Amino acid sequence: MKPFETLALMALTLIAGILYYDIKAGLREPLQGQPTQYPIVLAHGLLAGPRSMAYVEQGLAPDGHQIFVTTVPTIHNVKTRANLLGFQINKILEDTGSEKVNIIAHSMGGLDARYLISKMGYEDKIASLSTVATPHRGTPLADWLLNWTRKISEERLNNLAKQTSLRFAPEEIANLADFRLGFLGISVQTADQFNQEIIDSDKVYYQSWAGLSNVFGKAHVNDVDECTQDGAPFWQPRYIRDTLEWIMIPLVQFTQGAGKSPNDGVVPVPSARWGRFRGCVPADHLDLLGLYKDKPPNPKTGFDFIRFYRTMAYELAEMGF
Repeated sequence: MKPFETLALMALTLIAGILYYDIKAGLREPLQGQPTQYPIVLAHGLLAGPRSMAYVEQGLAPDGHQIFVTTVPTIHNVKTRANLLGFQINKILEDTGSEKVNIIAHSMGGLDARYLISKMGYEDKIASLSTVATPHRGTPLADWLLNWTRKISEERLNNLAKQTSLRFAPEEIANLADFRLGFLGISVQTADQFNQEIIDSDKVYYQSWAGLSNVFGKAHVNDVDECTQDGAPFWQPRYIRDTLEWIMIPLVQFTQGAGKSPNDGVVPVPSARWGRFRGCVPADHLDLLGLYKDKPPNPKTGFDFIRFYRTMAYELAEMGF
């Protein structure tokens, strides 16, 4: 085949792939649906705060849902974060007169919600838990970070954690920061014990998504296998990948772990699967919240994070939640 013919074929293949993704994801069809029966509570992750969920809130509000963004310690353990999450949910239930809420949680927020349901008696107050890039089985990145900082004093680490937290949360919340407890909460070393003790409730609907992004957009050999577990669909053609945000590229070698798992730059795909696994979203850990990117959709993958959450909320409404 001549060079020109080869380039033409590659171009046509790429165009076909983009059109395939566009049709498969239904991006050309207008979204329609009803507001959820129960309020939607947005729960943020580690090293984050209510502002990190702002674009998701803004995307969902016009559809008529009752949306509430919660604030928990930026860096602390799951139990402490869950206690404050529960307090806010109680207030939401009181103010709205609703019997239950739906939680949509990013990253560590999913662990907080699972603890709340299992250990704090909230199984009758939470109708559904949708986790997005939650490290249910930990992330090797946390274990590496804990090891790397093991010789640094608790005081210095916690002062750093408090200063970092002030960027995301009010001072009274930021002062609760605890560096080691926070990262232990999402570590691989503590995940097994957490999952043995935190048992899912049959009164709550659990579903999950993983993020999938690759350095320079180059596909990983295990992408498809990991993302199609439990019958989940693969959201994009095999040769199109999201390109990992440059700020996270140095972290990938620690995130992948020994198994070199596909990941979103922070959480490995196998760790993000919980409950009904819905598949891998073509986005990195920050893109899942619309951070560090221009307005959607992504010109390469066609992924629209606002549409993603809108679809999620409409589906919850269809299921009676």
